[in-house]
Amino acid sequence: MKNKIIVEKILKYIKKVKNYTENATYDEFVCNSMMVEACVFNLGQIGELANKIDKKFETLLQ
Repeated sequence: MKNKIIVEKILKYIKKVKNYTENATYDEFVCNSMMVEACVFNLGQIGELANKIDKKFETLLQ
């Protein structure tokens, strides 16, 4: 159950990054510091959550 919650949260953060960047070109993205910082924050959250996934569950994903 813990892993399911973590994966759901990771997917939520992925959707946020996708929504922030969906219609932006690369140049628009790099020039928009607020967008960059929002994406970096969400990617950091994904990394933190990924570290909490059980190793046994992680091997099932490989």
